Amino acid sequence: MGIKIVSVLAGVLMMAPFTTSAQTSSSLLSIIVDASNPPLRTIAPGTKNEIVTVLRLHASIEPVKLNALTLGCDCTRVNSVEQFTVWDGAVEVGAGRFDAAALYPSSGNVYFAGGVIIPQDGDKVLTIKVDVAPTSVVQNGDFIAINFSYDAPAGVTKAVGQNSGQLIGVSGYTTAPGVKISIPTKSSANQAVLQQLQQQITALQQQLA
Repeated sequence: MGIKIVSVLAGVLMMAPFTTSAQTSSSLLSIIVDASNPPLRTIAPGTKNEIVTVLRLHASIEPVKLNALTLGCDCTRVNSVEQFTVWDGAVEVGAGRFDAAALYPSSGNVYFAGGVIIPQDGDKVLTIKVDVAPTSVVQNGDFIAINFSYDAPAGVTKAVGQNSGQLIGVSGYTTAPGVKISIPTKSSANQAVLQQLQQQITALQQQLA
């Protein structure tokens, strides 16, 4: 067990322990929240392909192939996420789910067919998107965040060095801002309709003037 500096944010040093129990190479893969990660915001129930987390992966010493990744649902209720998908740019590279009936319901695994390559001493940005459950499942104010933790229970995260062919230690503990569910009330919905009508009336008055 050791300590790995994973990020510096607003002058504050962010550190996370990392494990070497399965590591057979001195190479390392570190995972942090990317600077492009969107801030906390509200979304509607049933929203699809909503970006919740942007991860930056850094490989040291040699190129690394990431074959599997375990992500955690830091959520009010795990069934608020119907599924999550992982994207390398515009390409979807994997998908996973959280199972409320599982032994570790907040852990979800994704396996990458062919693996995701992180260049030597370079970075790879992966985007996590979610499909949100409908109003029959979620409630107003529910929180959804998807994060990576090196010590996730029943984790399957696996990285292999492309030069050494050996398992690579993976470090990181992320805390993405996430999203909150906002369900419009009848009064707010009516207010939106009235505002739209007022805009149409104003536009019509300007045309007749």
